[in-house]
Amino acid sequence: MSFVKKTFAFSCGAAALGVPVKDTVKLTDNQRILQTLPREKMVAIRTPQVFRKQLYLQGCEAAKKNGADYTDDCQLLEAIGAEICIVYGRDSNIKVTTPSDLQIAEALLQENREDEREDNRRPTIRQQRPRINAETPEKVKTQQVIHHTERIRE
Repeated sequence: MSFVKKTFAFSCGAAALGVPVKDTVKLTDNQRILQTLPREKMVAIRTPQVFRKQLYLQGCEAAKKNGADYTDDCQLLEAIGAEICIVYGRDSNIKVTTPSDLQIAEALLQENREDEREDNRRPTIRQQRPRINAETPEKVKTQQVIHHTERIRE
């Protein structure tokens, strides 16, 4: 998670990573479709879910007192009326819940490893940088940025 997203999550006190739902989701009575839920208002919640400790403990205490059983940590806070912010993530950050999810996660990891190997074979900035004739201020600025980037890498 990027620094900006971490900071946003921290400032909310309760936040969860989510991705917009792509599927059409139906509310059922287990035998019949009762309603189509509005996809544009739905988010699939993933991990991580982050909460201020005291807020989370309040949710746990309320669930224990009410005998509630939840499948998701966010539900603990929803039940006590806490506001939970959404930090939007990528589809590739899947929630591993079932054995088939684990297979998908392993395939995504393998794909990421292959992408990293490909990145390591690409030329560096120094190798692919064209010669710049510093005739204009824009070209001088570009040359300075490239030089600065190279010094950081060294």
